[in-house]
Amino acid sequence: MSTTETVTIPLDSGDITVTVKPQLSGYGVRLEVRRAGEVVTRDKVLAEIDDFYRARMVRAGVDLPDRTHHIGQVVLTAEHAAAVAAAIERVRAANPEAQVIRLGSQRRGLAEAVAAVLEGAADAKARAYEDGVPQRWHQGEEAEYAAREAAARQALAEFDAEHPEIRAGEESELAAAARRRMLD
Repeated sequence: MSTTETVTIPLDSGDITVTVKPQLSGYGVRLEVRRAGEVVTRDKVLAEIDDFYRARMVRAGVDLPDRTHHIGQVVLTAEHAAAVAAAIERVRAANPEAQVIRLGSQRRGLAEAVAAVLEGAADAKARAYEDGVPQRWHQGEEAEYAAREAAARQALAEFDAEHPEIRAGEESELAAAARRRMLD
């Protein structure tokens, strides 16, 4: 697991280098941004700039409409982000263990989303009955939560169809853990 990629990005304020290192964690990589040899930021994510992030930039007096992505506080153009994204994918592809861990983390997140919807539905139903207005649950919230649950279960099913080895691995680990507990 030694494949590392470096992307140099020329900026008016001086070149920066983004080093993509493999990591056995949820994202499978660690990003390190340097300018003039000094570490500017370390992060796990190359993220799109959303409205919230852009509003923060504007409040700070920074208006960079051509910037589309960021690594921590370092903002990038779409072209530079594409180069970093390609490096990330090459590192992930060269490190299958990290890919399995990242996919496992992604699947757990989808399963947790299903559980969160079910918990939210139970709480909403209980609140409606405790408030003495069960019709609130039966005339709207129940259908709303059912739709959310269906969407969350569909996302998990699609993931499992695309990556059956991840679910099989998790089921195998659970079975092995159950066997160990039985022997204790």
